[in-house]
Amino acid sequence: MEEHDDGEVLRAERLWIESRGGSEWLSRYVRPFYMNWMRENPTHRDASVAQIPELRARAFELDLDEISAMLSMQWRIQVVATWCAIARADSRLSGAVHNGFAHCYGTLTAPALITAALVYPNVTTATALRAYRECDNENKYGGHGLVSAALRRISAEAPLAAPTEDDGTLVRLLEISHQLQQLSEPGR
Repeated sequence: MEEHDDGEVLRAERLWIESRGGSEWLSRYVRPFYMNWMRENPTHRDASVAQIPELRARAFELDLDEISAMLSMQWRIQVVATWCAIARADSRLSGAVHNGFAHCYGTLTAPALITAALVYPNVTTATALRAYRECDNENKYGGHGLVSAALRRISAEAPLAAPTEDDGTLVRLLEISHQLQQLSEPGR
């Protein structure tokens, strides 16, 4: 996890948001989505699935630099940015997705970031997931099981005799990610 002055980071985020319209920007891109898309909510909330077309449309209103910046912001913004990154299906977001783990503090955003890391795998994916799992364990964030499920999918992590609940959750999160990417652009 990166060391930083939270006050400076929050001021920078606030200025960034204000430069894009402040409260109106938050009302368009963050507030309608974060509750349904945080944690593992997309796997069991009909409201999340119902929002897929709108979330995908918002993802295409944001440029890749905006989504990349949002991936390092506070959790509400980060979780929406992560699902927007997934919806965009653009490999140029891979680095920003993986860097998002440095700003992830637990189960509010970890499920989305883990899913996005599998959608955008690169040579650092397993390393990023292992580093986050270690941080998660140290801080008792509660996301280590889902991280381990992701690592079993992409690396030589010891397979289990039977799939765990976390394995099932990850499958459902990946299914949601595929639904978000179903159309490469809104209206197509």
